[in-house]
Amino acid sequence: MGGSEIVIVGDRSEGLELQDLPTRPAAFLEAYRLTGTLPAAADRIGCSRNAHYHWRDHVTGYQEAFEVVLREANDALEALLQERVQNGFREERFDADGNLLFYRIRHDAALLRMLLQARLPEKYGKEGAGGTNITVIIEDVAE
Repeated sequence: MGGSEIVIVGDRSEGLELQDLPTRPAAFLEAYRLTGTLPAAADRIGCSRNAHYHWRDHVTGYQEAFEVVLREANDALEALLQERVQNGFREERFDADGNLLFYRIRHDAALLRMLLQARLPEKYGKEGAGGTNITVIIEDVAE
């Protein structure tokens, strides 16, 4: 199988142990963990996106390891969504010379709606109570 390295693909609280994967599939999983997309992970390690599908079908332990990495990536995205819903995000405006004129903290109603639909589908889902209006206040903050 060529060179291999040990990759941690979960913690022991999930009942997972270390997986011994070949170097390239292990590098791909680490790149996927960092980038969150198959094309970006493939570009990062210099392989075809199709390599993922080959490894999934032919490398023992790869599919299980990928599922753990995917779950971790999804958890990270959900945490980012939660943070943006709660704290908003900084939107900056610049003049023609690139100098910061001002910034404002924006709260995105679509993100809030999406989170509510996922967490409370019976109340905010497309087929739930319907007609829910969400008001978002945007604060302007000058520097």
